[in-house]
Amino acid sequence: MNIKILDSWLKEYVKTKATPEKIGELLSLSSVSVEKIEPYGNDDFAYDIEVTTNRPDLMSVVGIARETTAVLKQNGIEAEFTPPTLANPQTPKTDLIQIKNDPKLVNRLCAAVMEVATGDSPKEIKDRLEASGTRSLNNLIDVTNYVSKTIGHPTHVFDFDRLDTQVLTIREALKGETIETLDGKKLLLKWRRNRSR
Repeated sequence: MNIKILDSWLKEYVKTKATPEKIGELLSLSSVSVEKIEPYGNDDFAYDIEVTTNRPDLMSVVGIARETTAVLKQNGIEAEFTPPTLANPQTPKTDLIQIKNDPKLVNRLCAAVMEVATGDSPKEIKDRLEASGTRSLNNLIDVTNYVSKTIGHPTHVFDFDRLDTQVLTIREALKGETIETLDGKKLLLKWRRNRSR
């Protein structure tokens, strides 16, 4: 699987003076294969990186940043990994939503309810998504794609006011069950005959 990352995005998590060329060379010699590095915009570079399926820890910007830090240090180049942080973590006052989940399906979940206005994403977010091969749609959808690409965890957004219930249920598909996508397509969900229930 190939992932595309801007150098500016990578260097949010790796503090180093190493050039994109040096990073690409050392990663390719010891870890992932940097297929190419191309100029992007006026002062950035886009890495096209092949990550093998046995290294899912490297299928995100933060994963590549950790690896880059280790590889640079092994080769005597100064580098420091800076993990992502929450700027203003807040504890909710009430539980607005409940999640019902089968831990055999998903073993780690969190949810947040917030009030936001739909609009365009900042240019930096749009550039990073589009350089990674993901089309920018709006700030709500873009943030889910951005978080997923940054830390490697899928994220989703729902309109709380349109939910029929204040309970989100994560379960396997039922036989013959369909969903309708945002663009109006109806899809038949995959059903497993030998379900554990």
